[in-house]
Amino acid sequence: MKQTITVEQFNELGNKQRQLLRDWWRPRAGDHAYFEGMYKVLIEADSPFVGTSGVKYYPILSIGQMIEFLDESGEYSLLKVHSEVLGLPHNWGVGIIKDYNLGEGWVENEYIIKYQENVELCDALWEAVKEELEKE
Repeated sequence: MKQTITVEQFNELGNKQRQLLRDWWRPRAGDHAYFEGMYKVLIEADSPFVGTSGVKYYPILSIGQMIEFLDESGEYSLLKVHSEVLGLPHNWGVGIIKDYNLGEGWVENEYIIKYQENVELCDALWEAVKEELEKE
């Protein structure tokens, strides 16, 4: 199972979305990072090559980081990941319940489901993350 997005997937983002993702990122040991052709796995969270000397590494997100990012976006009350969308095996879906505050204690929910045929969980989550970043 694919654990992280690829550099090619990261490069699908525009500069604004890249910066939003970098601002969100809290580097930890074991994270994957990328900058101008250099791909690194962080040895320690405060690694000297992250953010020093003007070098800006960007995160190559893992499955867990993408779930964390979507959860922290604040608009969603539930993130549901499932592997049989439309009854077909190997179709990963990312289901999200979005809350709309209607005032006076009333909340309306919208169930949003995204799926792709024969893709990795990582790729399905990446599509949801890109959509969230494009809203900013």
